[in-house]
Amino acid sequence: MTARAAGPVPGLSVGRLTLHVPWMSERDAEQLAVLIGEALRRHRVGSRAAGRLDRVSVDLPAQQSATGADLAGAVARAVLDEVLRELS
Repeated sequence: MTARAAGPVPGLSVGRLTLHVPWMSERDAEQLAVLIGEALRRHRVGSRAAGRLDRVSVDLPAQQSATGADLAGAVARAVLDEVLRELS
């Protein structure tokens, strides 16, 4: 099966992203934040949820061996899952 690239998530806006990744340097964490933003843009939420959330918080187990892209994808999925859960 071939995955098609998804467009931006309609109506999704992230005003601030705060990360706590103790094993990463500040520079690596900044690069991770960029990758998370890119991963969020690739996911589609569609009309499954509508509304506004002032804050979404997720905790993930430490994944020190994960690549930046893999970790960014996991964070993006967790954030979108939480958004859908809270708005459903």
